[in-house]
Amino acid sequence: MTRIEEQLITIAQQELGIDPGQITTTSRLSDYGDSLDWLNLILAVEKAFDIEISDEQSLSIRTVGDLVELLKQPSVA
Repeated sequence: MTRIEEQLITIAQQELGIDPGQITTTSRLSDYGDSLDWLNLILAVEKAFDIEISDEQSLSIRTVGDLVELLKQPSVA
């Protein structure tokens, strides 16, 4: 597990109340809350990684893996 994945799992646990053992890169974010929960997760990720995720980018995020890949992009991180 990469450092980014570990951080995302910690953030998801805090923001969505998810058991870390239930989260994988294939976990669909929509399975763990509603759109407000998802927005809070995105805001928490932006703060934790000191980045800004555009609306267009956020609409492409469906899974934890999608978010990991987005954070690996030099234009975001």
